[in-house]
Amino acid sequence: MSERIADTTPETETNERLHVDLHTPEYGDKFANAKSFVKTAPVIVEEVTAEGLASGAYEDKGVVQNADGEYVLTTIVVNQSKGKDGEIVRTPEEEGNYVLEPGNYIVTNPVWRPGEPRNHFVQTDRAKIEKLYEPAAADDTLEGFSFGDDELPGVVMRPKGYSEGTIQPRKIVENDTGREVEIDAPWGGTQLGSFDCRFAENGGERYILSDNDFAGYVPEWQYQQR
Repeated sequence: MSERIADTTPETETNERLHVDLHTPEYGDKFANAKSFVKTAPVIVEEVTAEGLASGAYEDKGVVQNADGEYVLTTIVVNQSKGKDGEIVRTPEEEGNYVLEPGNYIVTNPVWRPGEPRNHFVQTDRAKIEKLYEPAAADDTLEGFSFGDDELPGVVMRPKGYSEGTIQPRKIVENDTGREVEIDAPWGGTQLGSFDCRFAENGGERYILSDNDFAGYVPEWQYQQR
C-alpha cells in the first residue's frame, strides 16, 4: 500500500499512485454533472459464520488464518497499466486485507476474462446487502455473466429492483488524471484503480469501478428502453 503524503487537494502524489479524494467540491461538481448508469450484473453473496471460518469453508475465496488467529480475506484487483511500447498490461495486484467476523458477507463479482482471479469484497452490514441486492429469480440464466468454471457457494443476487425494472441509477465519472489511482474506500481500507478506471457514486458513497466492474453497467437511457 502506498503512503499518502498530503490530503489538502483532490489529488496528491504518493510513492506509487495518485491518491484521489472523491469528496471535494471539485468532485462534487463532477458527479452532479455526470452521466447515469445502471448496474445489472449479478453477484454471489455468502454469509460468514464461525463454523465456516473454523472449517476453512472460505478458502476457495482466498480466506486464510494469520499468526494472530484472525481470518483474513485479501482482495485482488486486476490493474491495467501501459507498457513501454504503449501496450496494455493487466496484472493481478493485492488491494487490501480484511479481517472477517461472523455475520460479515463475502461478495463475489463476475469474472470477465478467462483465467483472471475472482474479485471478492467484504460487506459488514446485512441491511446494506438487503438495500443493494435482491435474490436472483429461479429462472435467471445469468446470460452474459460467469463466476468461473467451478461453482461457488452462496446466494446469487441481482441489484435491488432488477425484477421490477426499478434499479436506481448511479452517477459515474471517468478517471481523467491519466494515472493509476487509489482512494479511501467507504467500506474501509484502500481501493486501487487503473489509469482508465471510473469513479461511481451510489447512496452517498463514492468508490472506484474497474473496467471489469463497469462492464456490468448500461447507460440509464438504455436500461429504461428494456
